Amino acid sequence: MWIMTLGDKIIQELKIAAEKSGKKDFGEADTIFLQVFMTLQTEKASELNPDYRSVAYTEQAASLRWRGVHESVTMLVLAEAMRLHSQASYFGEARALEEMGLIGRYSSNDEPSKLRGSLASLDRAIEGYKKALTNDGSVLQPEIADKKTIQDRLWRTYGIASVNHSILAGTDETNRTKHLEKAVEYARYELNQRIEQGETSGDPLANAYHTVGEAHIELVKEKPETYDEGRAALEKARDIHSSPMVRTVIELKMALLEINTHPENKEGVGELVSGIIAAQTDTSSAWTPALKDRLKSRMERIANHIGEPYVTQLNRFYST
Repeated sequence: MWIMTLGDKIIQELKIAAEKSGKKDFGEADTIFLQVFMTLQTEKASELNPDYRSVAYTEQAASLRWRGVHESVTMLVLAEAMRLHSQASYFGEARALEEMGLIGRYSSNDEPSKLRGSLASLDRAIEGYKKALTNDGSVLQPEIADKKTIQDRLWRTYGIASVNHSILAGTDETNRTKHLEKAVEYARYELNQRIEQGETSGDPLANAYHTVGEAHIELVKEKPETYDEGRAALEKARDIHSSPMVRTVIELKMALLEINTHPENKEGVGELVSGIIAAQTDTSSAWTPALKDRLKSRMERIANHIGEPYVTQLNRFYST
């Protein structure tokens, strides 16, 4: 009979807090974080692997990122995670490096130098997760996360790195081919791994399909014949993702894919844009201020391509 340990309870609560943050239930997430940090201050928790404390700070930084808190603040929280991670196991540092890569990307405004810095963190996270998977606890401390959780984070970090490479493929002409190849390789790797493990639904699988579709936004410029694969991936992601907000982001990617493949299909792109803007009146699908700001340049590119009345709609959207 399995008995939940204090460490198991902390990991479970942090997972719930992360889910609450992803659904914009920040008040509930904060309550859980407070409970976790109070638990970590108890005498009973003093002998736990330091990675529990490290991961708690990392998940708090991730929650702040979701809210659009400035990078300078989230990085201060993440610095504490990096300071506290265990020297005798790998998961805590790898999770902090993954989040460092995410914060770097979301605050980059697609600036190549910041994206490359973000990639460096993600590459280190990937290596850390690989080491965590092979740590059997016979020499080092056991990992605080189970193998399934570590494997899932490894796959997702490949997907996150794929998105960085996708963006760089569109902005770094000198290394475009290299970034495009990596974007497609990493995206397909995550998706194939999840399918091979029997995943048929859920947000992790949806995110993997989303990443494959995003890689095709640039790939279709070189290989228009891959459009169907990219479109199918984005449609699948939209169909199975649980978040209405994320589904509208996927529709934005569908619009970009369409422009890069069928620039004459302004009516089809316009329908997607109208749907995205209409969805902002619903709190479940409305973009957070940080997400809205981060996607502004892409929305402007789409609206300028298809013209009125979408330019006016977009201006009105960003004036509120």
